[in-house]
Amino acid sequence: MPRSHPAARRHLAGGLATALAAVLLLAGCTPGAPFAGPPTPQLVDGQHSSKLAASFQYGAFAVTAGYAVYDEVTTTLVVGTRWQNLSDDYATAPSRFGTVKLRLASGGEPASGEAVGWAESWVPPGESADLTFAWRYLPENPLEGGVLTVGDGGERVTTIALADGAGEQQLAAREVAVDRWADFGPHAVHVRGALLSAGHLSDNSQADAEHRVLRLALDVWNSTASRVGWVASDSLALRLPDGTVVKSRTTPSVREVVWSASEGSWVEFEVPDDALGDYDLLLFREAPGIFGEPVVGNEAVPIPITVTRADVAPAERPADAELPLPLIEPRVPSAGEGGEPAPAETPEADRTIEVEAPAVNAAGCDIQLTGAMFSPSTGRLDLDLAVSYRGADDAGGVFSVPPTLTLKTALGFAGRMAGALLQVNGLSSSGAPQRTVLTFFDLPSDFDPADAVLHLGRNARVAFAGEASPQLGSAQPLEAEAASAGEFTIDMQRYRVGYFTSTDLAPGMVQLQLEYTVTTSSDADHRTLFFNPTRQVYLSRDDGYVTVPSIDDPTGILQLEVGVPTRVREVFEVPRTSLEAGTIYLLVRSRDETDFPTPEGWLETTIPVVLGGTGSAAS
Repeated sequence: MPRSHPAARRHLAGGLATALAAVLLLAGCTPGAPFAGPPTPQLVDGQHSSKLAASFQYGAFAVTAGYAVYDEVTTTLVVGTRWQNLSDDYATAPSRFGTVKLRLASGGEPASGEAVGWAESWVPPGESADLTFAWRYLPENPLEGGVLTVGDGGERVTTIALADGAGEQQLAAREVAVDRWADFGPHAVHVRGALLSAGHLSDNSQADAEHRVLRLALDVWNSTASRVGWVASDSLALRLPDGTVVKSRTTPSVREVVWSASEGSWVEFEVPDDALGDYDLLLFREAPGIFGEPVVGNEAVPIPITVTRADVAPAERPADAELPLPLIEPRVPSAGEGGEPAPAETPEADRTIEVEAPAVNAAGCDIQLTGAMFSPSTGRLDLDLAVSYRGADDAGGVFSVPPTLTLKTALGFAGRMAGALLQVNGLSSSGAPQRTVLTFFDLPSDFDPADAVLHLGRNARVAFAGEASPQLGSAQPLEAEAASAGEFTIDMQRYRVGYFTSTDLAPGMVQLQLEYTVTTSSDADHRTLFFNPTRQVYLSRDDGYVTVPSIDDPTGILQLEVGVPTRVREVFEVPRTSLEAGTIYLLVRSRDETDFPTPEGWLETTIPVVLGGTGSAAS
């Protein structure tokens, strides 16, 4: 039988007990496996190498400098670097923007390095890209006293000596231990982790020489709805060890519903470079408003955070097996036999690449890689894609048709990464596939698709060898009794797990689509004839709070007829791990809080719902 939602579980002390056991998970901070390559560069006569073995952070990247190779015949220096994206979104590794420079021992203006192979390296979250920087026509051997600098303008600048990799400002992003919560006004905040770094993960920018960045990961609970939405940059500030109070950068706003929980927020503060000491995260009871400064005298609840000496230690030198190798360009002969100029090579013909891989589910669509064409002479790769709107069976239902699909993509191959933007207009609501071409430029002429992987957004990937994930499975049955709250009765039908809206979710998050019918038993007034699914049906959490539907769920207010079931499809964003238990709990409210804002007039029912299958063919 349906069970009433226990009001006692809403008490903060008990309601947050489970949440306080959560472990810090800053998306993208788990290091990926290093690219396996030869332990040292393969040299010919006149080439000299130096092992740098330096690591540091720049913007959203953990950077490793591997080997430097100088060719005394071509007077060219190449340096191999690896850029691992620590953030939960795509980030661009610096290539031709003057970020990496060479300063020779003899002096003179530092020269910018040129990224070899392509103009831009767009790296998905958690992935790595190897970049080779080159300097040509050098007047001296740079391995003898030359220094690399990474950073420009007023940024923090990291230096790397080409002789041995030693240098200054070689800082690493380090986790700072914190697991605390506090309630203030209608809200409670759980600070579940922190990261002290040299740059902002939020926009891939480097801090200046006088500051580091303290990024806090937090979850927010709402005991009453404010109708405005909670924004961390308005209600939070950081008190530094010297007593100074600083504001944060903008963080995603929180959609407020009574007794709801919102996970995955963050704030970033710039803190002094020495960073050591005791901090207080200040939670103001009265937000000053958007773009406002904290209200003077406004009551604040502090959450203490301590940065220790271990948190500010320089980066460790990477192991030899983790060092990236530079791309060493072959020497071009200047003349053929008899002193004649070497004959021009015949351009290699374009190659057709066959791909057999299933469609993947991303940003509300099924996307299938059906083939490719590569031109070795121009370095252009054209990928043939078939894109189908995933909501074909929702035609005429509650879902609107997205006018476009816009998705960041990246092509990974041989340890390298190239980026492109996928945009498809006019997708059909019938689900008919639309053909489109995605193009990558500046690939090397020896591009080998055997190990190539196409990343589509933050969660989907297709290997040219045929493996692809995630795939959208068919709808699966649900096992649940009918749930009645006041005049309304909910009868669960089916569910699917995947990506059903245009939002490209953070790694580890999925969307749960629930299908059910709602019926009213009364036509007493508008409150009994109108039903708002996104404000009356929620997922119930173990801590007594609720998870609200996706902010992108287009389900509108329904006008019902007495005794006539109306079909609804509703989408929730949840951690994939939360579905592993196989049972979810659905909470149904008798009233829409935007129309009836006080809980005293509500009736609520919570029912267990057993997931009858995987709901997704692959994860």
